Amino acid sequence: MKNLKNLLKMTGNIKRKSLVKSYKIMLPVLAIISLFTLMSLGSSFFRYSLQPKMIFILNHLIWLIFAADFFVRMHLTEDKKHFITRHLAEFIAIVPVYPFILLAEILGDIHLTDAAAGVLEIIFIIKFFSYLIRAFVTQRRFIRTNPLHYAAAVTMTALVVAAMLFSGFEGRNYSDSIWWAFSTASTTGFGDIVPATPEGRLVGMFLMVVGLACISMLTGVIAGIMMYSDNFTRPESSIVIGVIKELSRFSELSENEVEEICNVLKAMKLKHPIKKETIVNNGSSERSRTKKTDLKKSRFAKWVNEHFISDSREDTIIEKRLSQKRRTKK
Repeated sequence: MKNLKNLLKMTGNIKRKSLVKSYKIMLPVLAIISLFTLMSLGSSFFRYSLQPKMIFILNHLIWLIFAADFFVRMHLTEDKKHFITRHLAEFIAIVPVYPFILLAEILGDIHLTDAAAGVLEIIFIIKFFSYLIRAFVTQRRFIRTNPLHYAAAVTMTALVVAAMLFSGFEGRNYSDSIWWAFSTASTTGFGDIVPATPEGRLVGMFLMVVGLACISMLTGVIAGIMMYSDNFTRPESSIVIGVIKELSRFSELSENEVEEICNVLKAMKLKHPIKKETIVNNGSSERSRTKKTDLKKSRFAKWVNEHFISDSREDTIIEKRLSQKRRTKK
């Protein structure tokens, strides 16, 4: 009987761990899917009659999942207002847009089509950036943030801005414009859509320069991750990563810090025991000191950081409370 109880307990723990793991993988993937859907459809994202049924159902399922996740996490916090301001982008991402769609339809019925289109464009811009920040925050909650997230965010923003400008200047629909932006930024250039106005050509020149830089940055980051993933499987990998991070700000290093890095590398080569925290802690403490001084210089930056920037430590506390609630229920 005891063996049976232990077996049931073990299977319950395995199921719980698998559910938590799938939850951690699912949310970032769903955030990226919803972002790409919004990015590809533009303001037509809010014209549900133009959406395929599968995309319509998928978008609403994703909305329900993120709304439930947001309100459950908010319930687990003591200060609800503080939580909303800290996660304002996530809150805006789950705010229903039906009132604004009705407003656009009313404006269209009274022959104010330009105003209706303007309302939908403004909603699209606000939603795009809220979805982008939500994708970034969701990735940071479960995955260690790396330069790939920043490179992807800059690339997506450049593509959407260029597509919107091209659509306005050339008088084309958004779907053609985003296709042109992707083909131009990737240096493919099929030639099926060509800018004819001087403004459209300026946007094309902007995207050729910025898009090429963004794509190069993305490929460089991916190549770096792939290259370092093979080399950083050894026990001293964390020390090597810390050294590389410190060397990335070589111009800011003092003579003592450079000497310390050299000593660490020599000790590693001679197989002497080294504390893994030596370089990592020094780097993090130095950066935290500079961040604190920067915040002291700007009161506005400090106010924004305290009220509107999502705190990763707060997110981890909420995740722990959520897991504890699951255990007590089980």
